[in-house]
This record gives sequence, structure tokens and C-alpha cells, in this order.
Amino acid sequence: MIFKMYFLLDRTKSIMPKDFIDMALTIPGFSFEVIDDNDVVLNYHDNNIIFDAKIFIKAKSIIPNIHLLNAQYKNINMHIELPFTYPDYKVSLFIDKITLLIKQFNLAIYCECFDDVLPFKKDDVMYAYSTLKKAYMEKNNEEFVKFYKVDKMKLTDFLTYENEYIHAIKHYSNIGITVPKLLYYVDEISGNVSATIEWDGMTNILIPPFIDYIYYKGENENRIILAKEFVSQLKKYIDNLQSFLPGTKVVSEKKITKCQKAIKKAKFTMVLKKFLVVSQTALID
Repeated sequence: MIFKMYFLLDRTKSIMPKDFIDMALTIPGFSFEVIDDNDVVLNYHDNNIIFDAKIFIKAKSIIPNIHLLNAQYKNINMHIELPFTYPDYKVSLFIDKITLLIKQFNLAIYCECFDDVLPFKKDDVMYAYSTLKKAYMEKNNEEFVKFYKVDKMKLTDFLTYENEYIHAIKHYSNIGITVPKLLYYVDEISGNVSATIEWDGMTNILIPPFIDYIYYKGENENRIILAKEFVSQLKKYIDNLQSFLPGTKVVSEKKITKCQKAIKKAKFTMVLKKFLVVSQTALID
């Protein structure tokens, strides 16, 4: 099963599908595909957060029980389809992308958890997706065995970083700061998900505020260090980075050598957990 959000239009207004398609194609990430002579689809892909969605424009109505809906609105045979395997954050970004498109054509919305057609509001879309996703997950646990549950606020931090990653690289590489990729670890016993970065001890690396561990791959040793202990015990060698996410730190370029020596002397908590590395796409709220 997938999430479907239908678009309708006030009967006093009109819309040309070609105009809708042309405007959608001005939004980065959209592409056009002909399914057959009558049906087409607008495919959306966001590589930063690994997200896909589809907007179908069909020849025939597929809205269930359409005769029960407010007669003020007419069906324009257009709807969104999304799987229920996405965190709300990803869906929220997509809705932000298409909000201007929806408002430009004065579209109303309907889905199966609404009593009737509603004027477009992002909060209503997110309520519908979250509500139906929760109900679907409860009834179809077997479809989610390969996914790992993460607290919504924590996952939002992870995905915000992923979304800003390319922009951050372009900005900070100019001033010699390395922006690390996030690695996701799952505790094989508890199932808890942690975010980790790797550091070779040689670069002035950006340290996101929400990570759990730093995987230190030094010249003569590898060790997993609790991020809070790393920042606390080595604070003399770490600076605040005010222009990124609040609380972001960076290892000072002028103090890297001293930082390496301090790491060898520091007494960090030994991390004995067994971890499984998983993909970002395996995380769900």
C-alpha cells in the first residue's frame, strides 16, 4: 500500500495539465514520463536525502467514493503517490518543494483520512501521511523488518545534515574544513541507531552537534570515542563553528598536532558494543 493525495479544483476554475507539467519541470528534481497515450507521471528525485515521489496525471478518476465529496470541487485526475517507508522529514521537504506549484493552480486536496476535500495546507498533508503511515506500520510489521526506528527529532537532525551536506562541502572546502559523511551504526543487541563520523587525526574536521561517536583512525590506532567525551576532554583544541548547525564544532587547524598527542593521553570510555553499519535509507521515524 502507498500514500495517495488527490488534487481537486474549484468548479469555477480551470487548469491545463500542460501548464502544470511545464511549471513542475522548472523545479529541480522533476522529470516527465509518458506511461501510455492517456496517462503521464512526473517523477521527483532528491539525491541529497535519497527520496522519490510521483505525481500522476491520469485519464480516468481513481478517487474512491468521489460522489460523496463536496460538489463544489471537480476531480482533475491528478494525485501524489508516496511509500510509507519515508521519515516525515523527507516528505515535509517534498511538500515544501511543490507548495508553490499547488498554490499557483489553486488546488485543493483529499485523502482517505479526510472527511472531505480541504484547501491545501501543509500541516494537513503531514497529518495525513503520519497518521496513515502509523496505521499501516502497525498492521504490516513484516514489511518493516529491514528498517530501524529512530526518534523523530534525532532522525530530523541526521537528515538535515544530509540535506545540507553538498552545500556545506562547497562552502567549507574553500576555508580548508573537511565536512565528513555520516555513518549510521546499529547496536546489534539493543537495536539503537547512532550517527558517527570518521577522523584520521590529520584534518580540521567539522563535528556535527548530534553525533554519538567519532571513529578515530589514527596513524597507529583505531578507536571509537564517545563524541561528548571527545569534545569535552579536547575542548582546548576545538572551536565553535557558528555558521553551520547550532552547536557544530571544528578541530582547530593550528592545534591538530597537539590534539593528536592529547588523544593518546586521554582516558575515554571504552566502547565495547557490537555495531552493524546500515544505510540512511534503512532509518524510519
